[in-house]
Amino acid sequence: MDKVIADIEIFQLPPLLLRETNSSVQTILYGPRPFVNMTPDERIRACYQHTILKWLSGERMKNASLCIRFGIEKHNAAQATKVILQAQKIGVIKPADPEHPRAGYVPIWG
Repeated sequence: MDKVIADIEIFQLPPLLLRETNSSVQTILYGPRPFVNMTPDERIRACYQHTILKWLSGERMKNASLCIRFGIEKHNAAQATKVILQAQKIGVIKPADPEHPRAGYVPIWG
């Protein structure tokens, strides 16, 4: 699963969607769509998946890495900040070190 999500990031695709039913799990992959055309839910899901990949590789998700994941230019970094704040608000990511805000973010369970 992590390899699929990593490839999704490389090609800056919308995030993977998993839907659970009574007897199975459906996996949905989307075609290319830029950040500006992603829904707020897709942006948060992509942020969460990006945070997990960083955590699995021993790193922390940061604003700069999320900008790269979404293809956001440096002068528009506030767009990534907004997604990070929304992901924190719904409780899927948290600061890696609350005392040092620039230390990055980890999954809420990390």
